[in-house]
Amino acid sequence: MSKKKIFVIGGYGYRNVGDEGQLSGNLASFYQLMKEDEVVVATPNVSFSKSIHDASKFVEALRSCFFNQHETRRFQITHRNKKSILKFLGNEFYKIRFVLDSLILLIDCFFLKHRVPLRLVNRKTRSLIKELSSSDILFFSGGGYLTEPTLSRLWDGFLHIMIARLFGVKVVMSGQTIGPINGFVNKKLAMWLFSKCCAISLRDGQKSVECLLSMGLSSDSFDIVCDDATFCSAEEVMNDSSSYIAYQFHYWGATDNNISRAILDRNVEIVNYVISKGVNVKLISMTPSDELPLSQLYEKVKDKNLELTDFKYDIGYVVGIFKNAKLTITMKHHPIVFSLGQLTPVISLNYSDYYHHKNGGALGLFGLEEFGVDIFSDKKLIFNLIDRLFDNAERNVLIGKLSLELSNKSDKRQEFLSRSFS
Repeated sequence: MSKKKIFVIGGYGYRNVGDEGQLSGNLASFYQLMKEDEVVVATPNVSFSKSIHDASKFVEALRSCFFNQHETRRFQITHRNKKSILKFLGNEFYKIRFVLDSLILLIDCFFLKHRVPLRLVNRKTRSLIKELSSSDILFFSGGGYLTEPTLSRLWDGFLHIMIARLFGVKVVMSGQTIGPINGFVNKKLAMWLFSKCCAISLRDGQKSVECLLSMGLSSDSFDIVCDDATFCSAEEVMNDSSSYIAYQFHYWGATDNNISRAILDRNVEIVNYVISKGVNVKLISMTPSDELPLSQLYEKVKDKNLELTDFKYDIGYVVGIFKNAKLTITMKHHPIVFSLGQLTPVISLNYSDYYHHKNGGALGLFGLEEFGVDIFSDKKLIFNLIDRLFDNAERNVLIGKLSLELSNKSDKRQEFLSRSFS
């Protein structure tokens, strides 16, 4: 396969191990397929991304160098109307600003293509556009950012596709959750722009498929594969794989303090039940915001068999913890992905439609939907799932099934990337 220049964008750069795992998995795949590739990574945090990833070059992402996401509200727009009239008007104002700024950038790109330097954008943005325009492929590293609830990220994705196609750069989307996208204009734009992509792979086989089909895209315009972080390499962090379960929870999506307390109390009940089975529990942070809820859980349980692990941005170390666990129990998506990729059984505790979609999709790819439950289900149902996965006979059957599915997903991912880069 001939040498390519790949320009990568994605949800990484915010100190979330899951998003970094997606980028890490993709970079490893690139260099495995094409060892002499030039890979340019656009990131909102260049110094951080450089410290944990290996790429040919790192440049400041458009959302930082052009939209100034840390200084203005243009990158905090939402699709929902605000209750306050002032917040509503403010949100609409910044949506208009986002669109106008995007038009200015597209005009600058149009004239740049025809070698007429208008210089309507700053130096860093011009440098990024030159890197993108000279690339062979614009590669969307996996994630759940092409959705209407994350409107600024969706529009940012639209803008990247427009720029790429203006310069004749192929667009590949990998490991994506698509939708919900319900607004008339957003849906029409998505239909038009996603149809310009030469390849799309999804990380769930239901909701994203329904969203793309509802736009009028055909079923042969995308592939159902897996999350880009599924095949991240693990470090060996300990020898005894039967001595603990990996545990993660958070409050993301909780609308008030009463719900947060209820989530905490339910997790305390589950952890106490696991410890009563004679199994240790390791509390795992995936992002700095996880540390507070996990420390609160640790303080409420206060048992010698409960360990609060130090947070690390070392992807191999985190994946290694999930690999060596007897079981993973989590409210987040990427502990599911890391665990299944290492043949570790998982129970997903879902809160909100967002996580039922996201986590259920990850389990569904492996035929394990039954191990995703609402966190406020009857606790006996959750305890029963734990007991089943502690049973060696059922556990071995599940691992055998998972191993076959992983082999199939690995072949499909390899085929998808080879076809996309040909």
